[in-house]
Amino acid sequence: MKIDLLKFFVFASLYSLVVANGDSTNFGAVRDEVNSIFTQADSVDSSFQQQGAKVAILQDYDSVLTDLIRISKTLSLDQISDSTEKNELIESVNNRISKIYYRQGLINYSIGKDNVALEDYKSCLQYDQASSVCMSKLYQLGLNLGKIELLSEKLKDGKILLGNEF
Repeated sequence: MKIDLLKFFVFASLYSLVVANGDSTNFGAVRDEVNSIFTQADSVDSSFQQQGAKVAILQDYDSVLTDLIRISKTLSLDQISDSTEKNELIESVNNRISKIYYRQGLINYSIGKDNVALEDYKSCLQYDQASSVCMSKLYQLGLNLGKIELLSEKLKDGKILLGNEF
């Protein structure tokens, strides 16, 4: 999936309306855009399950991630009304971003890009610090790559998870 310029301009228009007016009608448009992106993400997830780890799947995930990160930043602006609904949407978007980074890590690891996979797992944890599956993958890969500084940093915090939780 390639980033569609028309889609970008539509989103930019929606964004400017939300920032300018801050009303729930425009928030509904942003929520609709999120649902559309989630549908794209579901399609990529399905392709990943059917086809396995492929570079084309990574590219599709990158496109979805770009859109979701842009939406997450937009929603983080406190100029959108209805904060309860906004916070729920932000949580949902960030959760999806975390899962996509995790899946990208799996793919990158499968195709031999261990250092890139390590970065994907770190990014996953930026959006969901409680992801024990991602944390386990990060530490196992860190051990395999000899990234002791990564492990010692988290040992001090008491956050390291050992074992096979996935």
